[in-house]
Amino acid sequence: MTYGEVGCTLSHYFIWKDMIANKYNRIWIIEDDASFFPMFRKQFSRAFADIEEFVPNWDLMFVARKPMEKEPESFVEGTKYAKWPGFSYWGLSYAITRGGVDKIMKQNPLRKLAPIDELLPIMYNRHPMPEWKKLFKERDLIAVSIHPLLIVPSWWFGETECISDSEVSETVSPEIKECS
Repeated sequence: MTYGEVGCTLSHYFIWKDMIANKYNRIWIIEDDASFFPMFRKQFSRAFADIEEFVPNWDLMFVARKPMEKEPESFVEGTKYAKWPGFSYWGLSYAITRGGVDKIMKQNPLRKLAPIDELLPIMYNRHPMPEWKKLFKERDLIAVSIHPLLIVPSWWFGETECISDSEVSETVSPEIKECS
């Protein structure tokens, strides 16, 4: 885990803490490098209506993500704009409910610090690494994804404009890992 990944994960963690402190029912996290597709508001409204109707108990709703599995994902039955996500990266843009945050916080995520891109799929039980999943006893986050995705990164790692704290920072030393 890099220092940049630690910082990113802590940013999400403290947003969740703020959600709890302020008694918000739902929040939408959008990282600073997000770019919105044209017609975003209209497409988001349609997709959100689908999700609210067909998955009213959702905990986590991806608006942006990077699917990592080769097999196609299935649409939520009855919808045109919602899929059940497989293993995905990017915490770039997602909505989360208070119930979803409670499920994550119940697992004491700072004691088992993982990059946000790994933690979210672990929590909805689609992470491919069993040795990581076993560290989190309850992996019952109900995740859904807007389809097609409506937000992408403003730049991609490797582009000259890209400045990434998470991709290129130093790896956390073992001594620091053991302190948690």
